[in-house]
Amino acid sequence: VPLPGLPALSMQKIVKENSATHYTINVTYPRVVHLSDATVEKKINAAIEKSATAEIEDFVKSANQEKSLLFGEATSTLSVLSTTEDFTPRYFSVRQLHTEFGAGAAHPLENVTVLNYDLATGEELTLAALFETKSDYLAFLSDYARKALADEITPLGEKTAELQKWFADGTAPTAENFSVFLLRKDALVLIFNPYQIGPYVFGKHEVAIPWTAMHSLLTDMWQPPMP
Repeated sequence: VPLPGLPALSMQKIVKENSATHYTINVTYPRVVHLSDATVEKKINAAIEKSATAEIEDFVKSANQEKSLLFGEATSTLSVLSTTEDFTPRYFSVRQLHTEFGAGAAHPLENVTVLNYDLATGEELTLAALFETKSDYLAFLSDYARKALADEITPLGEKTAELQKWFADGTAPTAENFSVFLLRKDALVLIFNPYQIGPYVFGKHEVAIPWTAMHSLLTDMWQPPMP
């Protein structure tokens, strides 16, 4: 619960159930409160709420189509669980676990998205903003992730040529491969969702890289120790 007058995140909840079209929705998302700059606060909250609303609208549309097409009494569900990873005077980082089960599907689908916002500007933080322009940070992240994940991935399946390529492609030094990340005081956390580095059964994986391991690549603003 936010303390009176102090900047914080307040989790909002949307719960909906429609018995006619057989769907349930349980979505949480963060809202910034008590920020000293009201314009920035409004900007951040509007962007997050717009994203949450759009996801719900897309889900309802799909649920209605599934109901009308072939799945009878089966129920579709959407759950979004938001948890605060870090909140500082400079930024906040929130993890959102999305779980969706479409009527008639073999299993639910899970993936993680993130909300990383600069509290001074109201802009969403990109990975590139953390690193010096001329630093080869993507190559560093790729190498670090491959070494960290190798022991986790190997027991999950034989190292076939197809799996090796899947893993290599999903950890290649591209901005897209490392676009899902969380900020913590001690580390940058890279998130690999299902299907990125292997089949769905491999699940989600995370790699935490200490800020101290990257200090030569970071901009002055992101040098450790973090605030």
